[in-house]
Amino acid sequence: MGDTNTASGESPIDVRYIGTKQTLERLQEVAQSGPGKFQITHESSPPDPLAGEPDTDCLVLTDDVQIDVSVLRSIQTPVILYTRADPMELDDPILSAVESVVTYDKAERLFQSIRRLSAPPSNQQNDSLSQTVVDTHHGRYRLFEELIERAQDGLFVLDAGGYVVFLNQSFADLLGYEKEEVLDIHVSEVFPPGEFETVQEHVMDHLEAGNEQAMVEAVLEHKDGSHLDIVVNLTVREKQDQTYGGILGVARDVTAQRKRIDELERNETLMQAIGDPVCTLDRNGYFQYVNDAFQTVTGYETEIATEASIDLLFDGEDASTLQNGIENAQAADESVTTVEVTAQTKDGEMTPLECRLTTLPTSEDHVVAVFYDITQHKERENRLSKFASVVSHDLRNPMDVALGRAEMLPEIADVDETTERHLHDIYASLKRMERLIQDVLTLTRQREECLNLSVVPLDEAVSEAWANVATENATLAVETDCTIKAHESRLSRLFENLFRNAIQHGGEDVTVTVETTKQDGEITLCIADDGPGITDEDKTQIFEDGFTTTKEGTGLGLAIVKEIMRAHDWEMTVTDSDDGGAEFKITGVRAVKTD
Repeated sequence: MGDTNTASGESPIDVRYIGTKQTLERLQEVAQSGPGKFQITHESSPPDPLAGEPDTDCLVLTDDVQIDVSVLRSIQTPVILYTRADPMELDDPILSAVESVVTYDKAERLFQSIRRLSAPPSNQQNDSLSQTVVDTHHGRYRLFEELIERAQDGLFVLDAGGYVVFLNQSFADLLGYEKEEVLDIHVSEVFPPGEFETVQEHVMDHLEAGNEQAMVEAVLEHKDGSHLDIVVNLTVREKQDQTYGGILGVARDVTAQRKRIDELERNETLMQAIGDPVCTLDRNGYFQYVNDAFQTVTGYETEIATEASIDLLFDGEDASTLQNGIENAQAADESVTTVEVTAQTKDGEMTPLECRLTTLPTSEDHVVAVFYDITQHKERENRLSKFASVVSHDLRNPMDVALGRAEMLPEIADVDETTERHLHDIYASLKRMERLIQDVLTLTRQREECLNLSVVPLDEAVSEAWANVATENATLAVETDCTIKAHESRLSRLFENLFRNAIQHGGEDVTVTVETTKQDGEITLCIADDGPGITDEDKTQIFEDGFTTTKEGTGLGLAIVKEIMRAHDWEMTVTDSDDGGAEFKITGVRAVKTD
């Protein structure tokens, strides 16, 4: 028991203290030095709820005492918890069972609380207002603490020596560690070799310039060894004596953004390196981006082009064709759309262009357009067109007359066996010329005609093409249920030429198999036979105009196949089939979704 301060006119406040003697001695010293008069009774064990409560004004408990919360709630006397712990870390049931919480380093405040709680009712009203202010401050502290812990950015505090004295959960998660693993380590340990020195130099530059805040980009090292790109806002902490006290930091992971920026810069470099004009267009046909080659070819600078629509270069029908191409490219079942248009440059020059349009993976509202100058191609087409006209009229008409006469001659004249053989050879040669002329005309049309696509079920197209070929005793096996977009008649001609090639080289009883495989919306189409196959030397030249290994062939059948492939933006490779024959494998075919 102890008695402190004997100020006159005051009755002593009876305080019942339950805790260690060492703490009691400290409390007695503080009580003697402060205002008021206190009668402190010391006990080492908690009160027995069955024994009733002694006549006392206030009960003080230390956190050394183990006491049930229900016992605390049953005590009518005001209870103060005197603790070493941070009040923020105490359980809510304990906080709600006591009137006040005071930490060991605030002994003077303990006696202030004792006086407040022991004061007569008339004075408690004012003290209650003070406690309300304290409780409000306490609630805001908890709110701020919750906000810090739930912040998406990583928050941390460094002392003057660069050691981590605080971090929130987001910063720990950013590094892949538990919070306890990061506390008290030097901040240099979370940087890859050499990075900390670079960041430190930037921060010192800011401090020497008189700035209390700095924003720097840095690289952190994750626990798994990977590197993270971050942007960190740093604020200088000052001690009460105005000396440097450390750093407050707010770190944000920008790894994904940095990768995206690097990718954009790389793509920008690639776009500028392309020698052909490249641009992006929105769904309304307005230019959003143009590369240097676009400016060189059209004569329009970036500032002008990116504020204009396709009407800047294309008039009337060409503008409509390109706009339809943009809409087709944005359709769900389109990947690449190709259109031919004629552009008028700033100098007034008319340039024929092939435009390939594809949607941007990051935006369905924009397409990428690549323009290819096809002036030479068009000139070649014009020459072919004139040649086709000569073939069609100047050669075909006389040949038709010769064929007719060769057929009629045995009927109007007596011919012997030798003459009949000569007539047969003449007729066969004329028929071969007829096929050659027909193939030349077909090849020319394939290169001239526009590609109008439609939805085509593959099994139906294969069956119809097979019916158009003299198949003799050959067998067809179809293993596909896919539907594609293609030019229907050209697709049929592709199959017909491949079937004729298989029968011509594989024999009348050859078996031809057509099958497909699908992956990620793209179809691989295989046409294989069980014939003798194709030599490695012939595989390198079978698609060349005029190449043939038979006397009857024109050498244009597979050249026509190649042109059909080119028009559809497909690719073909020739390999050996599983049965030892030839296999033509077509890739780049896009599947069409069907209900």
